[in-house]
Amino acid sequence: MRIRASHLALTVSTVFVAMGLALPWAFYGYSLSLVEGRPTTPTIRAESEDVERVWAIHEGSLKQEDLAAISPYWFYKWSWCALELAGCGRDSAYSNVSATASFVAIWYLRDGHFKGKGMAWWHVAHASLTIWIQRHMTPRELVTS
Repeated sequence: MRIRASHLALTVSTVFVAMGLALPWAFYGYSLSLVEGRPTTPTIRAESEDVERVWAIHEGSLKQEDLAAISPYWFYKWSWCALELAGCGRDSAYSNVSATASFVAIWYLRDGHFKGKGMAWWHVAHASLTIWIQRHMTPRELVTS
């Protein structure tokens, strides 16, 4: 009987861990499905000095080399901080989110590329598109956009 109980506990634990790992990616994929297309990378690129200047002004704590170091698991960090749980400062949830990528995502959605219903889904699509942009654009492409 103990062997069956331990197998059941292990199975249930494994299912919860698998769901915890898969849920952000499924949520990310679904919310991106509410966005028609993706922003294209510009053909003309900003100069390095312009990129440095814009980055210094708009990206407080995000380094250029850390731009793509974000994943859908960021939603867990945001939730942790939104619930004001211990060890999370007010701005730490946004420390690895690019303000420039967020700006590009907002304007892309405002241009009529959001095909979902309701503001709640718009905000979720905005967060997911921001993550997508950060993962797929370089700092130079982002600043030029």
